[in-house]
Amino acid sequence: MLLLGIKSYFACAWSAATYLVGGMPADKPDYFAKDCGFGDLTAAEYAESVAAYRAEPSFHRLKDIGVEWTDAWPQRAFKLSALFGCCLFVAGVVIGLSTLLL
Repeated sequence: MLLLGIKSYFACAWSAATYLVGGMPADKPDYFAKDCGFGDLTAAEYAESVAAYRAEPSFHRLKDIGVEWTDAWPQRAFKLSALFGCCLFVAGVVIGLSTLLL
């Protein structure tokens, strides 16, 4: 099952990367619109978390924004986090190889 989860992670990263390059398919919402969803206040619980943070900024309320964003748009959250993780991996490999070659 772990291998299946890993394969799913890379599949989602690939999917998000193709959306960046080729644009979003017509039958899907744009994952990158409205600041990747962080500017989309249509989900009530997410909007409440943003309002609570703006009224009284704290570390806990800031974490709530991320949790509610993930809850409001789970597919977008997983695909974008997978894309970000894979980009970090590639950057680490490039930096590691460049330090070995220099």
